Amino acid sequence: MSNILITVVGMTPQIVTETWQKLKAEGITIDEILIFHTELPIVLNGISELKRQLDKKNVRYTTISLGFEDVFELKENSQFIKNVFSELWKRSIQGESLYVSIAGGRKTMSALLYWIAELVGAKSITHVLASPEVESSKDFFPSPEKLNLVKLSAIDLFPTIIHLCNVNKIDKDKPDKVLEVIQQLPTILPGLMENVVKEVFPAVEDEIDFEGIRELKEKVKREVNKNPNAHILILGETGVGKEYLAKFINNITPASEGHKRTFVAINCAVLTPNLAASELFGHRKGAFTGAINDKKGKIELAKNGDFFLDEIGDLPIEVQTQLLRLMQFGEYEPVGAEKSEKINVRLIAATNKPINVLREDLKYRFTYFYRIKPIRERPEDIKKYVNYFLKKENKGMDKGAMALLLEYDWPGNFRQLYSVLSHASANSSNSSMFTIEDIKQAIEESQMIYQPNLLSRDDEKTRIEKALQESKWNVKKAAKNLEISKSTLYNKIKEYGLSKSQQ
Repeated sequence: MSNILITVVGMTPQIVTETWQKLKAEGITIDEILIFHTELPIVLNGISELKRQLDKKNVRYTTISLGFEDVFELKENSQFIKNVFSELWKRSIQGESLYVSIAGGRKTMSALLYWIAELVGAKSITHVLASPEVESSKDFFPSPEKLNLVKLSAIDLFPTIIHLCNVNKIDKDKPDKVLEVIQQLPTILPGLMENVVKEVFPAVEDEIDFEGIRELKEKVKREVNKNPNAHILILGETGVGKEYLAKFINNITPASEGHKRTFVAINCAVLTPNLAASELFGHRKGAFTGAINDKKGKIELAKNGDFFLDEIGDLPIEVQTQLLRLMQFGEYEPVGAEKSEKINVRLIAATNKPINVLREDLKYRFTYFYRIKPIRERPEDIKKYVNYFLKKENKGMDKGAMALLLEYDWPGNFRQLYSVLSHASANSSNSSMFTIEDIKQAIEESQMIYQPNLLSRDDEKTRIEKALQESKWNVKKAAKNLEISKSTLYNKIKEYGLSKSQQ
């Protein structure tokens, strides 16, 4: 894993070396400086001088031209976003740690870089402008509405975007495709960046009595009371409420004497192979480049409670192996540690994938398995949820609109239903009533993200087998022909039990 310093050079390129030295003084080793620059003559002269300075210091750097002289019009804004986002996105999903320096230049450029840094999960965003400029520039740091971008907080942007890509089979290796999703978020998924379970599902105190999972919850109560330390796996489609059930399990389980029962969640879909072990189990200072201090893993934060692994099917196989010892013996080993740590924790995991994406020996470590039905099989629960939402919004709904909601297939389940209702609420011309047109438009716009799987499992398997045969089992080539990432294809090969010897 590398540490990368990123900046857009304006009139004062010496700020780059100053920022590099500041990070060095803080104990952060920068492996490369990535410099974007305009074609303005004065900037090009500054870049030449900067290269001489960095060559003298034996610093590795990369300069990338933005292809224009300055940011004035929407055309340059769009080009800036496309060029800078594309480069930083690719580096971020490769597990590199990004340190972004807002180092001058036009205020619009500063604002755009700030926004992109949030999207790609930058480790830090440093403002190194002169003091008067800092204050005036803050007016230009998005306010995403001004830039016509995304009205969201920076919290958990990167994991959520990764999650959306995984859910909707969008190739994360194609930044243009990812950016299309991001730029649609303001209208399609209002509120998604908030805590999804808290926003999508009701709080405990005003919980809906969902009929479709009433029997399941009764079964959970009986089994959890009998064996409160048993590890649990929850199965179901995306957005169906797996974390909701996990929190229900946490709430009904008595805490250990003298301890508050914790609940810590992590989305495995956002973990790169390089980062997964460190995020889950923590690391010791010096374990790898950039490990300047000891870091507690999420598992340690869940001590004496529940650790919820959402989308465990996306967890790298090597990390699944490390979970085995934790589940069997209550032991784990932080990255770079010399000995194992003991911990009392119950694992609750969830996946929207077939169970055979997990290691065989890992599957058998779970005592209880619970499957949640999709909401298209639970029309009464759709009605209850919609009525709950209407009560909160103090709105009504005509019969045609409700009929449309009950007829739709809901590939995104409750998550998509919440999105549709929120979008309809924000855009309805009638302040007191949802019409069929409001709901129809909101559903159509949500389909850009929540696309139904048009292929049956047999069709998908046949298509993958054909692509592998035609490429002579060149996975990279087959993935390209299928328009999916290599990692997705490897998961599909495992899911369908395919091997070269079978063909």
